[in-house]
Amino acid sequence: MADVVVRVVDSGLTAAELDDVLHDLLEDLREVDVDGVRGTDGLVPEGTRGTELVEAAFVVVQGIVESGLARTFIERVQGWFGRSAVNQVDITVGDDHLVLSNATAEQQDRLVDHFIKAIDVKR
Repeated sequence: MADVVVRVVDSGLTAAELDDVLHDLLEDLREVDVDGVRGTDGLVPEGTRGTELVEAAFVVVQGIVESGLARTFIERVQGWFGRSAVNQVDITVGDDHLVLSNATAEQQDRLVDHFIKAIDVKR
């Protein structure tokens, strides 16, 4: 079972501001009705360097790819990102990785669609 890891990156935010945007994201994601949505509570994905902890917050979701809710979940992250002041969001599913940053909404839609198709093929 592949976890989905959402990494919020913004070196311009204070730790308190980063915590606030993480909580906003968690609230949005819990509306998708997915079990296993959680902030990492200090636990970060393997391979994370210490300096990244200052500028990143993580959300880990279990079972979403297998349940077929990946598209809904990732589109929810994309929508939240468009409304937030965050510089970058990284979404990782297994070996597949999507970065949302300063692309236009249309470019992001194409990236998200391509990403979803890639992880669906592996499912």
